Amino acid sequence: ETGWRVNGSTSWLWCFCTKNEAAYLIDKSRGSSVATSVLGKSFGGTLIQDFYSAYNACNARGTQYCLAHLLREFDKIDARYGAKPPAAFVAFREKVIPIFTGAIDFHRKTGDDPPAREAARVRFERRLLKVLEEPTSDPDAQRLIKRMWRSAHGLFTFLTTPGVDPTNNHAERNIRAAVVMRKNSGGSRSHAGADDRAVLMSVFRTYELRGLNAVEATIATVQRHLTELHRTKHIAVASDG
Repeated sequence: ETGWRVNGSTSWLWCFCTKNEAAYLIDKSRGSSVATSVLGKSFGGTLIQDFYSAYNACNARGTQYCLAHLLREFDKIDARYGAKPPAAFVAFREKVIPIFTGAIDFHRKTGDDPPAREAARVRFERRLLKVLEEPTSDPDAQRLIKRMWRSAHGLFTFLTTPGVDPTNNHAERNIRAAVVMRKNSGGSRSHAGADDRAVLMSVFRTYELRGLNAVEATIATVQRHLTELHRTKHIAVASDG
């Protein structure tokens, strides 16, 4: 989700996507009610998300937290301290980052081998658990440890669930075009216009993800709709006769 202006007021553009479809929604709220309105309160799939708590209301059957977001936290802390981060944080960082980068590397290099992937998940989870249980005096490390404890169930899902990525980069890429559009247009003039734009973006982006020509696919869809409409009216007239 990202900011969106509607008639000068702040709203939010949400993007929900799979590998072959995308749905955009512009709403005044950035709360969990929007996420559940799209995915429901008991989502049956695996939800790849960042650490924003609004998605927790969907109670997804499976969860994968974005490891890119997690690793960026280490970069932000490094940038804040510059050349001399605290030794306790450095020690923590040097233990944690190789676990996640190693898991991602294993995921990219290993094909469809369920036993190997399950064994790898157990191995990486045990390594991380060992680090999280070690005491540390560094406040940044303590904060990240709490986050990883809360999200432990969704840190290595990508290793054992087919089609699941370790990051939400796919969603980030799908929302990028809308961000460019926001920059050029400044947003929407009305809520009706925002709704129309969200629908059109959903349709055209889904066509693109499926490798379809947007103009040709739209014409074909309209033709099918008109044909079905004509057929329905013809049946209704015949029934009345």
